[in-house]
Order: sequence, then structure tokens, then C-alpha cells
Amino acid sequence: MTLVFFAIILAGLQIGHAQGVKKEYEKSIKAEEIPAEVLELVSPILEEGSGIEYFEEFNGQDRSFEIKMEWREKQISVEFYEDGRLMDIERLISFDEIGEDARGNIQKYLESYARYKIIRLQRQYSAEDQDEEDEEVIEEFIEQDIEDLTVRYEMVVYLKGHDRYGPYELLFDDEGALINSQEVERRSPDNVLY
Repeated sequence: MTLVFFAIILAGLQIGHAQGVKKEYEKSIKAEEIPAEVLELVSPILEEGSGIEYFEEFNGQDRSFEIKMEWREKQISVEFYEDGRLMDIERLISFDEIGEDARGNIQKYLESYARYKIIRLQRQYSAEDQDEEDEEVIEEFIEQDIEDLTVRYEMVVYLKGHDRYGPYELLFDDEGALINSQEVERRSPDNVLY
């Protein structure tokens, strides 16, 4: 069992190494610069939001829009592709808010490094089915009817070990299995971490 787990960890590390460097830049923009269809789509969340901020994000190839706010006493962000389709909804969480099994699997992965420090952790919600309408995803999120949504955990963590040193973005599925790992080149100064 331990040997199998160790093999999975090593495979994850190798897959993660092959993912490259994440280059992400955010620029604060005005609400009017967000496409009208995006604002209309997210309006049910905006009605309850406070401290709302709007961003345009570049990853080196693609552009997206992100709306960040405090919603129901939680920090969330709603991100859209440039064409107005919903990418995902993310909520800032603590490590203890992850289910016990998934948390244990993520902890084992992190402990395979000599040192680590979690900088930011978010629960990510997106459509489970590609045919699902964006309006349905937003409604399910608002109602916390998440069994029909894909749930993932995205974290930025400083890692040391396995020939890595510095910040990495790790993406885990709802069971705590590593999906993706990217070195983070830098965050822009006005990037709000939620």
C-alpha cells in the first residue's frame, strides 16, 4: 500500500513538472469594461455581494474577466472566458474546510516535500456537464446544491524539495488527487488573492 502511494506521488510530481510555468497578470478595471452579458449572468450573486472588484486577467495567451467580492461573509470570485462563458466560481477556504478524505490525500502529497507553506486555498465550482447552462451553475452555487457541480481545490503553495523551490499552483479533484501543478512566475501587485 505504501509503495503504491509513493508511486502515485512520484507520478504526480512528474506530471506536475511537465506542466510548465503559469504566467498570470491581472488588471483592475471598471464594471463598464466587463461584457454586459457577463454582468447580467452574475447579477444574482452581485445583488448579495459587497466590496465588488472587477479584473481583466491575462495568462500569456488568453484573456478572461474576474469579479471578486465578499458574498455571504465569504470571499469569492467568478471568472469568465473572454467570450462570456462561465469558467468557474471560487471561494476562499481554510484547509480544515476540505472533507476529511480529500484533506488527508492532499496532506500526504504536501508532506512528500521537505517543506511547504499554503499561501491561498480555494474551493472551485464549475459545470459537471458541458451541456449545463451557465445560469444553472450559478443557481446551484447560490443554493449550495453542489452535488451537480464539479468541485476542485486550487492552492498556491510554496514548495521545497523534489527539485522545486518557490510558489506553485496545485489543482486537486474532490478526492484530493492531484490534477495539475504549475510553477507560478509572479502575481501582479494589484492581484487580490481570492
